[in-house]
Amino acid sequence: MAVLVNNIMAGSMVASFFTILGCYAAVWFTIRRQTKLQTSAGSEAARKVAKYHRIARIMMIFVVAYVAQWWPLIVSAVWGLFTGTVAHVVVLWAAVFFCNMGGVFNCVAYTVIRRRYQRVQDQSTTAGDVTLNH
Repeated sequence: MAVLVNNIMAGSMVASFFTILGCYAAVWFTIRRQTKLQTSAGSEAARKVAKYHRIARIMMIFVVAYVAQWWPLIVSAVWGLFTGTVAHVVVLWAAVFFCNMGGVFNCVAYTVIRRRYQRVQDQSTTAGDVTLNH
């Protein structure tokens, strides 16, 4: 019975991990498709294309943080599914460490995004653009 419960838990972790990655991929492909549509329209479209590229890069920061946080737990779950045993102690240690580092990864991602946003705001202010977009 315990093996069945472990297999169900491991399977649900792996399924949810790849479902979320699939959702991230769908968003990325949608941004990419919109970028291609806007490329042929003109100068206003060129500004939108740059905006879409910026959004895609920001999204990738969160995807990398998500994968960095959860990869050891997924490796541990897959290991258990295929071998029927507990993963090696190094994999388990990595799972505990990286899963608990999620707050740090998200902090780094938000800091990077905030700095980029601040840099864009500073450039628009020095260029004479006084509109505030919050």
